[in-house]
Amino acid sequence: MAYRFKLDEPLHKGFRRVAAGQIERALAELSAPEIGPRSVHESRKSLKRLRALVRLAGPALGAKTARQHNATITL
Repeated sequence: MAYRFKLDEPLHKGFRRVAAGQIERALAELSAPEIGPRSVHESRKSLKRLRALVRLAGPALGAKTARQHNATITL
């Protein structure tokens, strides 16, 4: 799934769609029958993109909520 926002969708739905896509990508890499270094690398990249999305939305979320989301992703 592309890490892009659509012009015709509300911003909050776009954030949710992009975040869900990155979570799905990370889970797909880690749920493969055989997990190798490439799978781990690709899942980490997806989580980095997810953290970047949280940082982008941080001002709208509020500092406390953004920190909580970031801490959840980092674990």
